[in-house]
Amino acid sequence: GGTAAAGPGAPAPKAGGYRAGVVFVVDSTTSMGPYIDRTRAAIRRIYDRLRGSPMGDALSFGLVAFRDNTDVAPGLEYVSRVVATLGDGRDPAGFFAKVNRVEATNVSSRGFNEDAFAGVYDAIESIDWQGYAGRFIVLITDAGAREANDPLGRTHLGAERLRLLAQEKDQTAGGSKIAIAALHLLTPEGRQTHQLAAAQYHALTRWGDAGDLYFPVKGGTVDAFGAQVDALADALVK
Repeated sequence: GGTAAAGPGAPAPKAGGYRAGVVFVVDSTTSMGPYIDRTRAAIRRIYDRLRGSPMGDALSFGLVAFRDNTDVAPGLEYVSRVVATLGDGRDPAGFFAKVNRVEATNVSSRGFNEDAFAGVYDAIESIDWQGYAGRFIVLITDAGAREANDPLGRTHLGAERLRLLAQEKDQTAGGSKIAIAALHLLTPEGRQTHQLAAAQYHALTRWGDAGDLYFPVKGGTVDAFGAQVDALADALVK
């Protein structure tokens, strides 16, 4: 995965100027504890790379954090939460102050898979995408997602349905499709879930004939992480 020749196309800039929005959807469950600083570093790296691109001045960033079902584990506090809107994300200092407040919970959820699809759904539906011609969601997680038929899942939607939801966003109002990318940490702890999770995220991030925007981080190592973060940022710039 992650070998898409060209990133999602964007309409030519209009008189009002081309604007792009990138919303990060970040796993903040227990297993992400050791990786939360690395996730912050990934957001910073993608942010810097896109800021330094020709569209840098026209970029805004948002952030959604997700955990899992709070009925079975109330201590998790939330299933999914919008931490920063695209409006918030126009100010780098304010945006990174919000990013730095995202902590991994120390409360265990039920099983290793989390409600990543609730986070993606909120990024699509709870973020105001009006006025953004380039629209991107970047999922960062070490786990698979609760499937449509999982009683503990909040959305009851699968990867394919969410991908279509993102691509149909505001189509009637002339909006552009949202492209979804995934940075999947293949940590030793989650090895039982890797195969299914990879299938889910390949489906979620498929983008036309260009392949998909799935970036697996082998072993969750620092080197692999850096390389895939850069590859993902390059795909978004393209």
